[in-house]
Amino acid sequence: LHVSPLGAVGMFLLGGVFSAQFGMSAVYGSEIGLSTVEISGFVAMFFIGPMIFQFPLGWLSDRMDRRILILAASVITAGGAMIGIAFSNNFTLLLVAAFLIGGMTNPLYSLVLAHTNDFLSHDDMASAAGGMVFINGLGAIGGPMLAAWAMGVIGPQGYFVFIAILMIMLVGYAA
Repeated sequence: LHVSPLGAVGMFLLGGVFSAQFGMSAVYGSEIGLSTVEISGFVAMFFIGPMIFQFPLGWLSDRMDRRILILAASVITAGGAMIGIAFSNNFTLLLVAAFLIGGMTNPLYSLVLAHTNDFLSHDDMASAAGGMVFINGLGAIGGPMLAAWAMGVIGPQGYFVFIAILMIMLVGYAA
């Protein structure tokens, strides 16, 4: 936290997003009445997105300020969550939302870690990586429970609202 506040905060918030994303996406799909095949496609988009975006974001990461790239990817992720909130009745747009959220958050993990490493000596990187995994795990503890709580209070849209809130927090912190 002292060496890279954005790294620590980003890793914590991403833990919450990851655990909600992977733990509650099928529940969300079920709650809005998607079929088993549609739920499978929806969940798959969280994995297909990163396959597409990992290389371009990694390439950009080596050529520009990582903080700016973290900010941009967080804005896109929040936008994906907003698409999910606004268009839950449109399956195609739900796929786009999942594609953007997964496509940005998974590379964000690497970006946040690389941003942290920018402030460390080579000797400290391995121990910092362990600390970052721990921080991510702390964020992940509450993700599914808080997403489920939001879904209980707001309805199924609470799933995307929860992700949007965490990513808007990261946008604000990165800015």
